[in-house]
Amino acid sequence: MWMKKNARDRMTGALSPVPTQIVSNEEFVPMRQTHDQRHVEYRVNQLAHGYAKKLGMSRREFLRSSGGMATAFIAMNEVFGTAFTVNVAEAMEASAYSERWPKNQFIFDAQTHHVRDSMPGPLMFRKITSQAGLNPELEGIDPGPDTLHRANFLKEIFFDSDTVMALMTGATIGTNPDHFALPSDEMVATRNIFNETAGSQRMLSHGLANPVSRPDYHPLEDAEYQVREYKIDGWKCYTGNPGALWTLDDEEIAYPFFEKSRELGIRNISVHKGLPLGKRSEPYVHPADILKVAKDFPDFNFIIYHSAMKHMAAAELKPGESGIGDDGYIAWTTDLCNMRRENPWTTNVYPELGAV
Repeated sequence: MWMKKNARDRMTGALSPVPTQIVSNEEFVPMRQTHDQRHVEYRVNQLAHGYAKKLGMSRREFLRSSGGMATAFIAMNEVFGTAFTVNVAEAMEASAYSERWPKNQFIFDAQTHHVRDSMPGPLMFRKITSQAGLNPELEGIDPGPDTLHRANFLKEIFFDSDTVMALMTGATIGTNPDHFALPSDEMVATRNIFNETAGSQRMLSHGLANPVSRPDYHPLEDAEYQVREYKIDGWKCYTGNPGALWTLDDEEIAYPFFEKSRELGIRNISVHKGLPLGKRSEPYVHPADILKVAKDFPDFNFIIYHSAMKHMAAAELKPGESGIGDDGYIAWTTDLCNMRRENPWTTNVYPELGAV
């Protein structure tokens, strides 16, 4: 059942200024709220009631203020341990919040997309997001044919947000680059257009990498072409591509590609892990292949997209499950974090938080 957030807020009285459960990135129904997340929600409202009363405000008014945001961070610190630098003064005094607000903050969005201008969709994501109330700004707005194209992308990323720099990325799903939602040349064109307009380097761009050879595709030649012609800034790989499955630690398929990349000066490898496209791809998007390749290529950086999170959609879980164990275990993501913790030399492995 879909429910708008504002309808749920009115029904439950939960008006947290930050989400108190995993939310959707417009592609799935999110997992159910955990016990700890419910406790955060409870504490936000409990604290807000007391602070608002002292300030002579309604709880709703308070939670819409900077003090409400500070209160949410205080509640999360109480439940999960101190992770945010925040104090009660920031909840009670707007000037205290403004004083602690970081000056000249740098926001780098490491996972941005649009689709090629010749594609009209997939607009169903925007329609679902609007109908479900997942983004109030989209409610009642019928997405137009250019909603997911370059011009609107640049507007939303750089003019409607505080983003300072962004990385264009895509997905190698399928075997024909001509059928990708956003091929490398289009990604690089977006980067170049905005950098030239801005007069500075505000965007970077991946090249799409697929090291699996075919009679009509030679990955090492394609790698050299993309580096020399497009001047890409790094690779985006998709080991779970249903049409060309592979693993990062495959010495016959992946290693020649990485060695060629080193020769070409490209050492940043972003790879989709987690969120499998069907059971067949699960072994290939599990993070088990990361440790060996990180050791064999210590001069490379491996950026693990989605932090290898296995489940993110409610449809993937059994009824009543949240996807998070009582001990905090998150399938595959915790495995990745444990690998990193148990092997402190893996300083070249970086979990990424897009869609998480």
